Amino acid sequence: SIENLDSKTAITGTYNKTTALGIPVKEGYKLSGWALKSNAGGTANGTVNYTGNDRLYDYTFGPDIDIIEAQWEPATCNVIFRAEDGTVISEQNVIYGNAATAPTTVPEKFGHTFAGWDTDYSAVTKNLIIEPLYTEKDIVVTVTAEDSAIYAGSQTTVSATFEPNEPEISAVEWTSSSNSI
Repeated sequence: SIENLDSKTAITGTYNKTTALGIPVKEGYKLSGWALKSNAGGTANGTVNYTGNDRLYDYTFGPDIDIIEAQWEPATCNVIFRAEDGTVISEQNVIYGNAATAPTTVPEKFGHTFAGWDTDYSAVTKNLIIEPLYTEKDIVVTVTAEDSAIYAGSQTTVSATFEPNEPEISAVEWTSSSNSI
């Protein structure tokens, strides 16, 4: 195989002999094929065939020198935004170096506020799985004990309201250094 081909390479070899072309690498692009041109500006003499094996190509030499030119297309990266439980919120293919688009649906988590995403997606250069970041909500509890005092070792029923209203809250525990609570 011919190795280290850049985007435009002249090669020579024995007439009618077939050789495998190496896979060139160009950051941000993927090889889409090869263009074959004559070194003298006329018709190319050899042939390039796709082998179907990992995007390999074979070149069969003609009677004269040819120029083989790599053809490129932009590479794409797969970007997945998912909720904390692994549910996919958005999946997109992004052209290498471009920004992904954050989903408009904000993932929710009880007792927390969405704070953004854990990975920068402004210039994507690889496949990404992006997950949400959260901050804990401060929950204010207001306790009202109408006409009663609560002393250590005693029990009484009180009502409580929560801001913000979190219906999933089923119990609240607290401690106090005061003897009356």
